[in-house]
Amino acid sequence: MWWTPTNLPEALQYMEALSNGLTDKECIQALAEEMMKLNDWLGKMGIQAARLGMFQPEHPELPGSGCVRTWSNNGAGEGKLWIPIREQVEKHGIEILYETPARDLVLSPSTREIIGVQAAGKEKTMFIKARKESSSRAAVLSSISRCKSNSSRDGPPTDGELPAIPGMGSGWRKRQARRSGT
Repeated sequence: MWWTPTNLPEALQYMEALSNGLTDKECIQALAEEMMKLNDWLGKMGIQAARLGMFQPEHPELPGSGCVRTWSNNGAGEGKLWIPIREQVEKHGIEILYETPARDLVLSPSTREIIGVQAAGKEKTMFIKARKESSSRAAVLSSISRCKSNSSRDGPPTDGELPAIPGMGSGWRKRQARRSGT
């Protein structure tokens, strides 16, 4: 089960109320915009968004709650969302790194474009390079996955890439991606 908003202005109101002032408006804006695209993205993986109708919204007393719609993958049931996503992860050979939080974004010195992430592994710091063809290049989440094929390296960035900038990895910073035009 998941939910999406039906319109951006109400989504912003609802999500700001849900966060109780603990999340900056820029992050809420980015999350709301991407949530509005969620069903299309899931559809590309074969997940069919079927209106669920319950828990809609979970907090009806909050402003903007009228925009909430809940969905399931053709009916409620165990694993109906997770299993198809896991199949895509396996199909594309993506390795999941647990207990590997993102610490900072890595930006190109010339364009300020996000080109990767610095992450803290159990035994060492990792630099994970973003792939240009990735549609999620600009989004860096606290859980990081990387492709087994050369999308990560053990050393710091090379070829004139700027090392991670402190303070940029405290969360997800779509603002930087917008500035670079990605």
